[in-house]
Amino acid sequence: DGGHTWKGEVSPPQWKLHVTHNGKEYVRGVSEGAIVRAANGDLVAALRTDMHPRYFNQPAVDHYEGTGVSISKDNGMSWSPINILNDAGRLHANLLRLPNNDLLMTLVVRIDTHNGQLASYRRGCEAIISHDHGVTWDLDRKYILDEWQFFDHSNPHIGPCGHLYSILVDDGHLLTTHNNYLTKSISLIRWKP
Repeated sequence: DGGHTWKGEVSPPQWKLHVTHNGKEYVRGVSEGAIVRAANGDLVAALRTDMHPRYFNQPAVDHYEGTGVSISKDNGMSWSPINILNDAGRLHANLLRLPNNDLLMTLVVRIDTHNGQLASYRRGCEAIISHDHGVTWDLDRKYILDEWQFFDHSNPHIGPCGHLYSILVDDGHLLTTHNNYLTKSISLIRWKP
């Protein structure tokens, strides 16, 4: 009825992550997400994942949360297990289906990690693409949309950037906007993959 009433809430059990770290099992979940319908009809969800236990010794900041993907082949009644793309530092995913039917995910980079370690002091905004309806994502070919180096000696875990949104405009370009807590401003990026 156009979104006026809702029923049949689903809490997918696949969105509970069972993670073993140092011999102990933890149950982790997901939060903020984006959903897009892929060209094959599947629903693809990009979800913010709870902090992995390997980061529990870090300050209690949400920058150490990550991003995972889950797919529904039955209009959201059931979902695949979460495919973790980034276990920390890349979040606030936005999803778009491009005219060629690839899927585009834009993310903010609050902490640049690789294999559980700090990789750089790079912060900003980037994008990745899936050529197979969200099953896999080309993590080796990231589009760096905005970046800067940031390190605060008093708080090295702070990641000064926030939410984002991307849209496709009529001329085939994308517009991506995100906020930069460092400059207290909004960035608007016009680009093409």
